[in-house]
Amino acid sequence: MTGARNGHAGRADIAVRLVSRSVPECGPQETGVVTVSASTRLAEVSAEQCLPVQVFLHAARLLESELNRRLCDGVGVTYAQFQILAALACRPQRRLRMTDLAAAVGLSRSCLSHAVARMEDAGWVRRDTRDAGDGRAVDTTLTDLGLDMFAMANSVYARGVRELVLDYLTGDQLQDLRAASAALLPLPDAAAVATTARHFDLGQRRAAGHC
Repeated sequence: MTGARNGHAGRADIAVRLVSRSVPECGPQETGVVTVSASTRLAEVSAEQCLPVQVFLHAARLLESELNRRLCDGVGVTYAQFQILAALACRPQRRLRMTDLAAAVGLSRSCLSHAVARMEDAGWVRRDTRDAGDGRAVDTTLTDLGLDMFAMANSVYARGVRELVLDYLTGDQLQDLRAASAALLPLPDAAAVATTARHFDLGQRRAAGHC
Protein backbone atom coordinates (compact mmCIF):
# COMPACT_ATOMS: atom_id res chain seq x y z
CA MET A 1 0.00 0.00 0.00
CA THR A 2 2.89 2.35 0.75
CA GLY A 3 4.20 1.96 -2.78
CA ALA A 4 0.76 2.70 -4.23
CA ARG A 5 0.38 5.82 -2.12
CA ASN A 6 3.82 7.00 -3.15
CA GLY A 7 2.90 6.37 -6.79
CA HIS A 8 -0.25 8.50 -6.55
CA ALA A 9 1.68 11.26 -4.79
CA GLY A 10 4.30 11.14 -7.52
CA ARG A 11 1.69 11.57 -10.23
CA ALA A 12 0.12 14.47 -8.37
CA ASP A 13 3.25 16.61 -8.63
CA ILE A 14 4.54 15.31 -11.95
CA ALA A 15 4.30 18.79 -13.49
CA VAL A 16 6.93 20.18 -11.13
CA ARG A 17 9.20 17.14 -11.23
CA LEU A 18 9.66 16.83 -15.00
CA VAL A 19 12.79 18.82 -15.66
CA SER A 20 13.67 22.05 -13.87
CA ARG A 21 16.48 24.54 -13.62
CA SER A 22 17.28 27.50 -11.43
CA VAL A 23 17.09 30.99 -12.86
CA PRO A 24 20.26 32.92 -12.00
CA GLU A 25 19.92 35.38 -9.16
CA CYS A 26 19.43 38.81 -10.68
CA GLY A 27 18.52 40.51 -7.43
CA PRO A 28 15.12 41.86 -6.44
CA GLN A 29 13.37 43.96 -9.07
CA GLU A 30 11.37 47.01 -8.10
CA THR A 31 7.97 47.12 -9.74
CA GLY A 32 6.79 50.30 -8.06
CA VAL A 33 4.13 48.31 -6.18
CA VAL A 34 5.76 45.22 -4.76
CA THR A 35 9.24 43.80 -4.74
CA VAL A 36 9.50 40.67 -6.86
CA SER A 37 12.46 38.32 -6.78
CA ALA A 38 13.54 36.94 -10.14
CA SER A 39 14.72 33.76 -8.43
CA THR A 40 12.28 31.00 -9.32
CA ARG A 41 12.15 27.59 -10.90
CA LEU A 42 10.77 27.06 -14.36
CA ALA A 43 9.38 23.69 -15.35
CA GLU A 44 10.57 22.52 -18.74
CA VAL A 45 9.33 19.72 -20.96
CA SER A 46 11.47 18.41 -23.78
CA ALA A 47 10.12 17.81 -27.27
CA GLU A 48 10.64 14.09 -26.73
CA GLN A 49 8.50 14.19 -23.58
CA CYS A 50 5.86 16.40 -25.15
CA LEU A 51 5.38 14.37 -28.32
CA PRO A 52 3.49 11.36 -26.85
CA VAL A 53 1.19 13.71 -24.93
CA GLN A 54 0.38 15.68 -28.08
CA VAL A 55 -0.16 12.48 -30.06
CA PHE A 56 -2.49 11.16 -27.33
CA LEU A 57 -4.54 14.38 -27.22
CA HIS A 58 -4.68 14.66 -31.01
CA ALA A 59 -5.77 11.04 -31.39
CA ALA A 60 -8.46 11.48 -28.72
CA ARG A 61 -9.85 14.56 -30.47
CA LEU A 62 -9.88 12.85 -33.86
CA LEU A 63 -11.48 9.72 -32.43
CA GLU A 64 -14.26 11.64 -30.68
CA SER A 65 -14.84 13.77 -33.79
CA GLU A 66 -15.11 10.70 -36.04
CA LEU A 67 -17.42 8.88 -33.61
CA ASN A 68 -19.57 12.00 -33.43
CA ARG A 69 -19.73 12.16 -37.25
CA ARG A 70 -20.70 8.51 -37.56
CA LEU A 71 -23.39 8.80 -34.90
CA CYS A 72 -24.83 11.96 -36.46
CA ASP A 73 -24.80 10.49 -39.96
CA GLY A 74 -26.03 7.08 -38.89
CA VAL A 75 -28.82 7.77 -36.41
CA GLY A 76 -28.94 11.54 -35.88
CA VAL A 77 -27.40 11.43 -32.40
CA THR A 78 -24.38 13.44 -31.26
CA TYR A 79 -21.60 11.82 -29.26
CA ALA A 80 -22.66 13.82 -26.18
CA GLN A 81 -26.26 12.67 -26.59
CA PHE A 82 -25.09 9.08 -26.96
CA GLN A 83 -23.21 9.35 -23.67
CA ILE A 84 -26.39 10.58 -21.99
CA LEU A 85 -28.45 7.75 -23.49
CA ALA A 86 -25.87 5.18 -22.35
CA ALA A 87 -25.64 6.60 -18.83
CA LEU A 88 -29.41 6.45 -18.39
CA ALA A 89 -29.88 3.06 -20.07
CA CYS A 90 -27.75 1.24 -17.51
CA ARG A 91 -29.37 2.76 -14.41
CA PRO A 92 -32.28 1.28 -12.44
CA GLN A 93 -35.56 2.72 -13.73
CA ARG A 94 -33.38 4.36 -16.43
CA ARG A 95 -33.30 7.52 -14.31
CA LEU A 96 -30.68 9.89 -12.87
CA ARG A 97 -30.66 13.24 -11.15
CA MET A 98 -29.30 15.96 -13.41
CA THR A 99 -26.35 16.53 -11.07
CA ASP A 100 -25.44 12.83 -11.14
CA LEU A 101 -25.96 12.66 -14.90
CA ALA A 102 -23.59 15.60 -15.41
CA ALA A 103 -20.92 13.80 -13.39
CA ALA A 104 -21.50 10.52 -15.24
CA VAL A 105 -21.01 11.98 -18.72
CA GLY A 106 -18.47 14.68 -17.87
CA LEU A 107 -20.51 17.63 -19.12
CA SER A 108 -21.06 20.99 -17.47
CA ARG A 109 -24.53 21.69 -16.12
CA SER A 110 -25.21 24.22 -18.88
CA CYS A 111 -24.09 21.89 -21.69
CA LEU A 112 -26.04 19.02 -20.18
CA SER A 113 -29.20 21.11 -19.83
CA HIS A 114 -28.97 22.16 -23.48
CA ALA A 115 -28.43 18.58 -24.67
CA VAL A 116 -31.20 17.15 -22.49
CA ALA A 117 -33.64 19.84 -23.65
CA ARG A 118 -33.11 18.81 -27.27
CA MET A 119 -33.44 15.15 -26.36
CA GLU A 120 -36.65 15.87 -24.47
CA ASP A 121 -38.06 17.60 -27.55
CA ALA A 122 -37.24 14.45 -29.53
CA GLY A 123 -39.04 12.29 -26.98
CA TRP A 124 -35.94 10.38 -25.88
CA VAL A 125 -35.95 11.57 -22.26
CA ARG A 126 -38.35 13.07 -19.75
CA ARG A 127 -37.51 15.53 -16.99
CA ASP A 128 -39.40 15.55 -13.70
CA THR A 129 -39.00 17.87 -10.73
CA ARG A 130 -39.43 16.41 -7.28
CA ASP A 131 -38.84 17.37 -3.67
CA ALA A 132 -35.59 16.07 -2.23
CA GLY A 133 -33.93 16.32 1.14
CA ASP A 134 -31.59 19.00 -0.16
CA GLY A 135 -34.22 20.94 -2.09
CA ARG A 136 -35.85 20.58 -5.47
CA ALA A 137 -34.25 17.91 -7.64
CA VAL A 138 -34.63 17.34 -11.37
CA ASP A 139 -34.62 13.74 -12.59
CA THR A 140 -34.00 12.72 -16.19
CA THR A 141 -35.62 9.48 -17.30
CA LEU A 142 -34.92 7.56 -20.49
CA THR A 143 -38.16 6.85 -22.37
CA ASP A 144 -38.91 3.70 -24.35
CA LEU A 145 -38.21 5.68 -27.52
CA GLY A 146 -34.90 6.78 -26.03
CA LEU A 147 -34.00 3.18 -25.22
CA ASP A 148 -34.68 2.23 -28.83
CA MET A 149 -32.49 5.13 -29.96
CA PHE A 150 -29.71 3.99 -27.64
CA ALA A 151 -29.84 0.49 -29.13
CA MET A 152 -29.46 1.87 -32.66
CA ALA A 153 -26.77 4.37 -31.68
CA ASN A 154 -24.85 1.76 -29.72
CA SER A 155 -24.59 -0.39 -32.83
CA VAL A 156 -22.99 2.51 -34.71
CA TYR A 157 -20.73 3.33 -31.77
CA ALA A 158 -19.55 -0.26 -31.29
CA ARG A 159 -18.77 -0.59 -34.99
CA GLY A 160 -16.82 2.67 -34.86
CA VAL A 161 -14.79 1.56 -31.85
CA ARG A 162 -14.00 -1.71 -33.60
CA GLU A 163 -12.95 -0.10 -36.89
CA LEU A 164 -11.12 2.90 -35.42
CA VAL A 165 -9.41 1.39 -32.38
CA LEU A 166 -9.71 -2.34 -31.79
CA ASP A 167 -8.65 -3.36 -35.30
CA TYR A 168 -5.36 -1.47 -34.84
CA LEU A 169 -4.35 -2.47 -31.31
CA THR A 170 -3.21 -5.77 -29.87
CA GLY A 171 -4.53 -7.07 -26.57
CA ASP A 172 -1.35 -5.95 -24.81
CA GLN A 173 -1.61 -2.48 -26.34
CA LEU A 174 -5.20 -2.19 -25.15
CA GLN A 175 -4.11 -3.08 -21.62
CA ASP A 176 -1.31 -0.51 -21.81
CA LEU A 177 -3.77 2.12 -23.02
CA ARG A 178 -6.14 1.29 -20.19
CA ALA A 179 -3.37 1.47 -17.59
CA ALA A 180 -2.01 4.76 -18.94
CA SER A 181 -5.47 6.33 -19.07
CA ALA A 182 -6.24 5.19 -15.52
CA ALA A 183 -2.96 6.69 -14.32
CA LEU A 184 -3.90 10.07 -15.79
CA LEU A 185 -7.40 10.16 -14.27
CA PRO A 186 -7.99 11.44 -10.73
CA LEU A 187 -9.16 8.56 -8.55
CA PRO A 188 -12.84 9.66 -8.31
CA ASP A 189 -13.05 9.99 -12.09
CA ALA A 190 -11.37 6.63 -12.58
CA ALA A 191 -13.94 5.01 -10.30
CA ALA A 192 -16.78 6.64 -12.23
CA VAL A 193 -15.38 5.40 -15.54
CA ALA A 194 -14.98 1.88 -14.14
CA THR A 195 -18.56 1.91 -12.85
CA THR A 196 -19.87 3.09 -16.22
CA ALA A 197 -17.88 0.38 -18.00
CA ARG A 198 -19.25 -2.33 -15.72
CA HIS A 199 -22.82 -1.22 -16.28
CA PHE A 200 -22.51 -0.53 -20.01
CA ASP A 201 -23.11 -4.15 -20.95
CA LEU A 202 -26.22 -4.11 -18.76
CA GLY A 203 -27.49 -1.12 -20.73
CA GLN A 204 -26.87 -2.97 -23.97
CA ARG A 205 -28.74 -6.04 -22.76
CA ARG A 206 -31.65 -3.95 -21.54
CA ALA A 207 -31.82 -2.21 -24.90
CA ALA A 208 -31.89 -5.63 -26.55
CA GLY A 209 -34.69 -6.73 -24.22
CA HIS A 210 -32.63 -9.40 -22.46
CA CYS A 211 -33.20 -8.01 -18.96
